[in-house]
Amino acid sequence: MNIRAACSVVLAALLSGLVTAQEPPKKDPPAPTSWPKLSSSDAKRAKNKATLVGLSGDDEEVAKASAAEADLVAYGTGVAPVILRRLGDREVAELPESAAALGRILDAVCTPEYAGLIAERTTDRSVEVRRWSVGWIGRHTLPDQEKALRRALGDDDAAVSFRAALGLLGLGNGDVLDKVLADCMEDWRSKAALVDSIAAPGRSNELAQALVDRIANAPVNERVTGLRLARSLCPKDYAAVLGTFLDDDAATVKKEAINALRVVVDGDEPLENLSVFQAIDAAKKWKERLR
Repeated sequence: MNIRAACSVVLAALLSGLVTAQEPPKKDPPAPTSWPKLSSSDAKRAKNKATLVGLSGDDEEVAKASAAEADLVAYGTGVAPVILRRLGDREVAELPESAAALGRILDAVCTPEYAGLIAERTTDRSVEVRRWSVGWIGRHTLPDQEKALRRALGDDDAAVSFRAALGLLGLGNGDVLDKVLADCMEDWRSKAALVDSIAAPGRSNELAQALVDRIANAPVNERVTGLRLARSLCPKDYAAVLGTFLDDDAATVKKEAINALRVVVDGDEPLENLSVFQAIDAAKKWKERLR
């Protein structure tokens, strides 16, 4: 290859690189403004099947309910409007098993690209629809939906407001910590799974420190609840700070410190029925590990 040809090759390569570098970044496709549509016959069948999900009774009824749920999921995202309408029916508010089953279907067919449409439902007249939609947004950790969560924080329904607070906590917002702490002091066992599924993405040293600062000199019941929250909010490298609660005078606080360490450090399940003597022994072992 002569010099002129070589220079031409080099110049072409440089120009190609320049063109590539100047290409604008690809934009994400616009968010859908409507749900996919089912055919009229499928929509009618889906509407009928939606009345069957969550039924309880004899084995035949349970089997019908299970089959209906699976069939509805198979329709895909297009079935969401049908399920949302059914979830909003007044009778469903009196049928918790049906509401839960309808929520499972929605969880299965709704993807983050439809977050905008789901956010619209956070102000729905139906409390069941609001509970599901706010919970869904919270579980998917979507920063661009923080406004919807902030709005839902003021909802008259305590369950909707609680889900909104957890969602904000999952986004790393410590300003809702007091609310979450207060809500979790009531019936923790019914809320534990919800806390972990929505708030855990916010796990960080910053939230962990805010939590520890909040409960350090608080009454026993707040320290207990705070350490329960620590299971979802504290990262593993924060174990030494959690370990300081092993010396707490209250046996219940000591127990929850042990449980928090079990979950955060080892990924084990908490021991809800830990006896006083077991707690003393476990605390000694944890202190040895954390030295």
